[in-house]
Amino acid sequence: MASGKKPRRQAGQSGAGDAIEEMISEGLIEGVKPDRVAALAELGMAKAHLVSAEQVLEADPTLAYTALYDAARKAISAEMRHRGVRAIGQTGLHVKTFTYARRIFAGLGIDDALGSLERMRKNRHGSEYSVSVITASQVRRDLPHARAIVAKTEELLAR
Repeated sequence: MASGKKPRRQAGQSGAGDAIEEMISEGLIEGVKPDRVAALAELGMAKAHLVSAEQVLEADPTLAYTALYDAARKAISAEMRHRGVRAIGQTGLHVKTFTYARRIFAGLGIDDALGSLERMRKNRHGSEYSVSVITASQVRRDLPHARAIVAKTEELLAR
């Protein structure tokens, strides 16, 4: 572990400690010093991204999609900061972050949103690194998923 600290086990997440240990042993994440202040700041950014996505949805769906994607990713990252873990490696950090989310948030009422993460990642990646066009209907489909992830993270960080 980077800091020698053990990640926090949070109430209401049965099996989270075991999942954390598994992901550490798999080389997906490492333990770091928990940082509630940074976690809350990052959650604030995620919430702002949701507002931005709504504001530019019709005028620039690609920008709106990037904002909703970043909102979901930053919310998950905020929970990780709060718990005291981070994704590690040179590549695939978003994939590792989303793997973490699917394991830790499973069964907490946002499974549909968690199931959309890989599609959201691929859509955003296509718009960033190729010429994939994002439509307003794609934004409307995935914005509720991003909202659910941000809301669940806010709930977890309030505990």
